[in-house]
Amino acid sequence: MPAQPEQSTAPDALPARLRRVVATHLGMPPTDLRDDLDLARDLCLDSLAAAELVVVIEEDLNVKLPTDIRAGRDGVTYGDLVEFVCAHLSG
Repeated sequence: MPAQPEQSTAPDALPARLRRVVATHLGMPPTDLRDDLDLARDLCLDSLAAAELVVVIEEDLNVKLPTDIRAGRDGVTYGDLVEFVCAHLSG
């Protein structure tokens, strides 16, 4: 089996990579993801759906997400998710 190319985790590549991961998991076009979308209210992520998304993101990006995002809590936006992941992986 051929080796998979290493996926870039460069800071400028992270938002696009995260957008692809989240959009694919949610079954929506990446262009529909806006920073102001609430994960629970706008993207309809209940606690189970949020947990599933977290697992996908954590495995793909090798990062641990905070409890607020894990729980699918109201008020956490897609932009919050992108900001946390980018800050965590770049710092």
